[in-house]
Amino acid sequence: MDCENHGLCQLAPLAQDAIDVVGKLPSANQFLELDMELNEDSRLRSQGALSRRDTIGLLVLSLLYLGVWTWASTLTCLWTDEDFTYHAVIKDWAGMFAFLHEDVHPPLYFILAKIWYLACGWMGDATSLRLLSTLAGIAGLWVYFILFRRFSARGQAPWLAVVLLALAPSTSWYAEEARSYQFLLLAFAVAWLALLSFLEDSDSGIKIMLLGLCWRIIQ
Repeated sequence: MDCENHGLCQLAPLAQDAIDVVGKLPSANQFLELDMELNEDSRLRSQGALSRRDTIGLLVLSLLYLGVWTWASTLTCLWTDEDFTYHAVIKDWAGMFAFLHEDVHPPLYFILAKIWYLACGWMGDATSLRLLSTLAGIAGLWVYFILFRRFSARGQAPWLAVVLLALAPSTSWYAEEARSYQFLLLAFAVAWLALLSFLEDSDSGIKIMLLGLCWRIIQ
């Protein structure tokens, strides 16, 4: 009997510890609320919605991207292909379209570049025209991140993809070149994102128009 009592005495603290641990566990309602929050976060991210942390991270990446490539654009002068853009935008509107008549590239970039040059040409020919491409590159990082997030709602894969995109030699080159190539990358991303949205909600006429516009740009 004493042995039995002694055994029970040894088990009593263990039982009390187990009760304390169970008491500290979240209740069923808390588990349900946590599951709902995780499901909602997953749903928003799968739709491309950005969390606060994503937004702050993209802002930091954008500022670094802007600073590096704005500085890099001041190191060299315009070269042959960029000179074509410069000679197009310094003409009046009629002269520009006549100049572009035999060119194979769509005119939308040159229209944007001329408007930008009229507003920001005071920064210098190379800096102002290349800055437009840098800003298109920053916009592309945001759009591509949203696109990557739709394919990977959890984890760091979208961040790895967008950082690699920012550091890729081709996109880095286009970010400081006064040509339409960076806008083509942006148009591809927007068209892809619009297509995914259209497949999920085919009633959206705006998405169809956006998809058509981007497709026309990249043709």
